[in-house]
Amino acid sequence: MRLLIITQKVDEKDPGLGFFVRWIDMFAKHASSVKVVCLLKGEYSGGCEVWSLGKEQGPSRFKYIRRFYGAIWKWHNAYDTVFVHMNAEYVVLAGLWWRLMGKKIILWYNHTDGNWKARLAIALSHRVCHTSPYAFTAGYSKSRKMPAGIPTDIFQTGNAEQLKNSVLYIGRIAPVKNVDILLQALQHLGLEGDTVHADIYGDALPRDKSYYDSILKATAQSLGRSVIRVHPGILNSETPKLYSSHEIFVNLTPRGNYDKTVLEAMACGAIPIVSSPAFFDIVPETLRFSERNSQSLADTIGRTLRMTSEERQMYRDRFIHYVRTEHSLAKLGQALYALANEL
Repeated sequence: MRLLIITQKVDEKDPGLGFFVRWIDMFAKHASSVKVVCLLKGEYSGGCEVWSLGKEQGPSRFKYIRRFYGAIWKWHNAYDTVFVHMNAEYVVLAGLWWRLMGKKIILWYNHTDGNWKARLAIALSHRVCHTSPYAFTAGYSKSRKMPAGIPTDIFQTGNAEQLKNSVLYIGRIAPVKNVDILLQALQHLGLEGDTVHADIYGDALPRDKSYYDSILKATAQSLGRSVIRVHPGILNSETPKLYSSHEIFVNLTPRGNYDKTVLEAMACGAIPIVSSPAFFDIVPETLRFSERNSQSLADTIGRTLRMTSEERQMYRDRFIHYVRTEHSLAKLGQALYALANEL
């Protein structure tokens, strides 16, 4: 297999998308050659050739499209399979030409919503991949449910000693992430006399600055015995020690979302608390809360903190085994290689 990868960003230091560099390395183990086209290139120390569409030099849609077509033509004899990660518009732009040239198209699309571009991209692709059973692509006959690709050699227990009564959130600070609900839940617990130490790691996009400021303001209010610290976003490679050092990891993304941070936390021994039904096949009811319900979240956090050490270890062992056997990066590599070979 000679592979062309199309993705949003290649940057080892990006807090949200830095993980994809490990995916590129994984692909390189299974393909005879790998070329990468990305919208923006940051720091990358791998051995694959990467072609940036130039966003790091300033925005220009005309430039992006011109460089995109230049890249896929320049390398047209160097690949037989195209893997497009999350951005359906690239399949819309080039899918028909790829098909005419005999290229096989695999689209990774895990969003819960989709528009005409997503539908057209699905129609042009030979296979579409998702991890969430609630993904927009999940109902199509050409769709395949895939492992999430967690590098379990990095995300594992033992990275740090766990802090007592500790809660962790890692992710973007934005209204859709419902961080305000977490603060309200922690306030409920603190005012009821529970001692909780919470750490929130994440940055906000410019459009969400007012929301970020409201989060900072809320942490300055009376939280009873709860202690909350807000930190900037960190590298994906630095998160294992955070997961390992906290007893609980809270994810508040909306219904259907399959946030890989939940799986990363599981692999490192943190107990996840979630509201998205996408995780209900592995996360039991006692570790769930009602979406955007701060009292429900407070009850679930309090219940989890009061578990016996034996109960917590039972859940940790179950979650660690689940991620290692069902969602490892090695298993994803094998699955995608098999998928490409069946086309």
